[in-house]
Amino acid sequence: MIRLLGNNEGSEGEAARTLRQLILESWPWAEDDPGTEIDIIAGVKCHGQIVRDLDLVVLGQFSARGRYTQFLPFFDTWDNSLKRPDTVYVRSLCLVIEVKDSTSENVQFVGAQVEVQYGQEWKNVTEQSHKQVFALKHYLQHHRVVAPHITNLIWLRNIENADLPKRPHNILGGNATWDLFLNVIGQQSPPWFRDGLWIIEARAFDRPDAFQSVGNVLTKTIQPTHLDRVKMDRICRAAVNKGWMDFLGSKHLIFQGRGGTGKTVILLQLAWKAYEDRNARVLILTYNKALVADLRRLFTLMNLPDSLGESTIQIQTIHAFLFSALRGLGFDYDEAPFLKKYEEYKEHALSYIKEGAVTPSDIEKLVAGNDDFNWNYVFVDEAQDWPDNERELLRRLYPDARFVIADGIDQFVRHETACDWRTGMAPQEVHTVKLTMCLRMKAGLAMFVTQFASALGLGQWNILPNTEAPGGRVIIIEGDYFADGDFHEQFIQYNEADGNYPVDMLACVPPSMVARDSAGEVVGSLPANILTGRGQEVWDGVSEDIRMSYPTSVKQLRVVQYDSCRGLEGWVVINFGLDAFYEYKKSLWQPSTKDAPGVFADDPTLPHLFAARWVMIPMTRAIDTLVIQIGMQTSDVRDALVKAAEACSDFVVWIRR
Repeated sequence: MIRLLGNNEGSEGEAARTLRQLILESWPWAEDDPGTEIDIIAGVKCHGQIVRDLDLVVLGQFSARGRYTQFLPFFDTWDNSLKRPDTVYVRSLCLVIEVKDSTSENVQFVGAQVEVQYGQEWKNVTEQSHKQVFALKHYLQHHRVVAPHITNLIWLRNIENADLPKRPHNILGGNATWDLFLNVIGQQSPPWFRDGLWIIEARAFDRPDAFQSVGNVLTKTIQPTHLDRVKMDRICRAAVNKGWMDFLGSKHLIFQGRGGTGKTVILLQLAWKAYEDRNARVLILTYNKALVADLRRLFTLMNLPDSLGESTIQIQTIHAFLFSALRGLGFDYDEAPFLKKYEEYKEHALSYIKEGAVTPSDIEKLVAGNDDFNWNYVFVDEAQDWPDNERELLRRLYPDARFVIADGIDQFVRHETACDWRTGMAPQEVHTVKLTMCLRMKAGLAMFVTQFASALGLGQWNILPNTEAPGGRVIIIEGDYFADGDFHEQFIQYNEADGNYPVDMLACVPPSMVARDSAGEVVGSLPANILTGRGQEVWDGVSEDIRMSYPTSVKQLRVVQYDSCRGLEGWVVINFGLDAFYEYKKSLWQPSTKDAPGVFADDPTLPHLFAARWVMIPMTRAIDTLVIQIGMQTSDVRDALVKAAEACSDFVVWIRR
């Protein structure tokens, strides 16, 4: 049986149908053989991976009739000799096929590597094909599926096999037969000699049953929610200020505003406009993995391509981007210790660039010659909270006019002072847009959050409620959130009554609610464990490996640590242990190393203000309903909540348990 799955439209769908016909021309029995199952999946999305789009994935399991003659020699490492077996048995296959319909004038070969021309640039398709193997492998591993052995192929459907480089390589021409496909597979993933037979087997020998799970994962689609559609409409259909687009690429563009004023949405709107109108490639950088996961999910729903040479919008963490960029510039940094030595490596690289050991020519070659770094525009989220060395490294890679900056003003929590991205630039080179209207929160929530900030002593905090979005409610639970078994279910039902799904909700937890294994490693969160035990599906972003991807089911409620909630939002947001989070952040405060010894060290307001700024981040995540859980003890957070609740008593409910 041969099944065509996935996208049946466009070149991918047509390539899948052609491949099916090639298989049947060589193996006419494959359609009806009870021991043969072949899935040809077109347009596979490896959700959450940097390389996301796979043209074709072929999964095949075969009976003993699945065999061929190996006429292309392969190298046998057992005795270091070339082999051409008359019969090779194919037990199973997992293929990732990059399909290119470029004509001969747009294709060139550098050795055994193939490059395709897009506009004025040549892109390395062989490198892209290699990356797809790791994207598929990591995607399957994320879903707890044992990854089979993956063979990657490149199918140039408008190039003759006679015009390809001398083999071995993984490239096939447009006149390839299924027998040639199998021979190339045999060269790239040589057969094993076992029990007197030459065998190709992609399945793990100890887990052959996992092969079926691979197909289930790859054919799973992501369903958009009502809130997803609202976000997509806000990004794709909203009118973008023409003046902003005129400044894009000509000036250093900065958007300043506090939490909820729409900075991230404006970045996305501008990125989409640049992608649509200018065919641009846009990179969005942040340091929040949970936000990366959230936006990658949104981009997938918007069907943004990431194929070689195409315009696209991509989001990465600054850590992942700098690791790749510095490696590309020749710095021999290992991935494992990179984050542990992050500050040291950044300073080391910056000094080499300043001293000329890494030249502007080296940087130009990296940026122009690699799709991982060839970006028309670079958007920076929460830019006020970036250290100066990250800003300087980015500005060494790209001209100032390529940057669009989202500045949260005084929401700097990674460092003692805000990062000024205008440093070293003339006033006429910068255009700053001030944002004061609250666009995320309903008017009532904006009023409550402003009152809460004032009660905490953040006198400069002031956002204008959006009168076009009235409503909003606040529920404060003093005590055990889970004491009433039906309490949480009320929020689920309320959320659904408004046309939303659990994935449109967000829960934030402090470090004291993080679950760890016997070795002390983070494995999730305590609230997520409780909710899972009650039958609630959860995407527990507290776990590192979960946070690398994003929810693939609308039934999953999102849970993150407070440190990872920046940029996220939810129709209903539950802030567990908000007072515990405040005390945790307060305990971390240290006097600035830039001050003289002892200066301000004894000022008791500074640790409080540091923690208060942190608390304001989760307080501005909700759209409609903000749920806050605190302990029974006296605290600065509790006192501030009391004052804010008294000022907004019409829509605030306080529950004591």
